[in-house]
Amino acid sequence: MPYEIFISYRRDDAAAEAGRLFDRISWSCPPQTVFQDVEEIKPGERWPDKIQQTLRECRLVLVVIGPDFLKVADEWGMRRIDQENDWVRLEIQTALEENKHIIPVLMEGAVMPPASALPPSIAALVQWQSFEIRRDHWNKDLSHLLAHLQTLTGVLHQVNTPVPYNPLAQLPSPEGKPPLHPFVGLRPFTAADAHIFFGRGKEIRYLYDLLTNSYDRVFLLNGPSAAGKSSLLHGGLLPRLRNKFGHIQYKRRGNDGDTDLILQEFMHSLDGDGANSLLILDQIEEIWTQPRPVDPTAAVSGSHEGEVLAQTIRQLTDNFPECRIVLGFRKEWQAEIRDLLDVANLKYKSVFLPPL
Repeated sequence: MPYEIFISYRRDDAAAEAGRLFDRISWSCPPQTVFQDVEEIKPGERWPDKIQQTLRECRLVLVVIGPDFLKVADEWGMRRIDQENDWVRLEIQTALEENKHIIPVLMEGAVMPPASALPPSIAALVQWQSFEIRRDHWNKDLSHLLAHLQTLTGVLHQVNTPVPYNPLAQLPSPEGKPPLHPFVGLRPFTAADAHIFFGRGKEIRYLYDLLTNSYDRVFLLNGPSAAGKSSLLHGGLLPRLRNKFGHIQYKRRGNDGDTDLILQEFMHSLDGDGANSLLILDQIEEIWTQPRPVDPTAAVSGSHEGEVLAQTIRQLTDNFPECRIVLGFRKEWQAEIRDLLDVANLKYKSVFLPPL
């Protein structure tokens, strides 16, 4: 039985958003209605026959467009959308050639690109009416999209009664058993509390999809003081990532040494290209709030630590391109940290964690 809906997206642009979209539509539709390619496509591979066949057999194509849809470029600075063998371009081009019903889905404040910004072979994409899903109105906007899909004749054979969306439903379950007492008091949640950590399902799913599906390697997790970043990491995210990453380290600046020391030790623990490796470096704002005394004989001390941080991350991503690193900090220090990474020409994805 062919799929009815094909979701086209660019991993460097909107991988997490496309994953959430797939999950939510799948909850409201019959099995095998929606297709999303979640397998990594290696450079040099031919366009998978499965994708081409699914595109030709489906009836509707959702093209997910994020703010970097046109900006994503290769290592030589050439936009991927301009390359004839770009997967996303081929998907859109095939959908247009096969006269599929297309809905461009705008995410994260993205706008519909003009035809002049697209290659001629897919310029006709702008003729299709787009649909915007706003982060702050996700459920409301998505409900409108589902209703629109239901009105498209022949697109959905039947629609199940919608059930409450659980963003964690398809993620690995935490190991172990729930603790005997469900109240942890004022202390942060730990991995042992994962079964009773509630209220951050959307954030856990968003971060999980970013870390497992995105081509990005550096992630910034920031929020106000006491927003629960540590609890989110230990009680929500890390227990579900154990099956995806064979090598995970959580380090905190100060408790585990300076940032340069932590990064150097992490690099020494890696093999090959760093695949399936994740480092979470938390509380890095302490570089400025709790600086080390200046020591002329030390490799890194005082204000020098911040200057070295980005260069060491650059060294890490150059030598181990498949590893991932999450930097956690209070939102007040976002400008300083972004400046450091920008100077080192590091690409990163920023995630803000609001208070509950």
